[in-house]
Amino acid sequence: MVSSFTFQAPGFCQRHGYVEAGRMPGIPGDHEDVYMLKRLTS
Repeated sequence: MVSSFTFQAPGFCQRHGYVEAGRMPGIPGDHEDVYMLKRLTS
């Protein structure tokens, strides 16, 4: 699991296989904290 603000790297994480699991609004500047998950395989 990773988190990234909307002004940082959510697109980067999605390009590397992470899927958005939720958002927390209320970051100054109308931004959100985006939580992403990636299933790890062995």
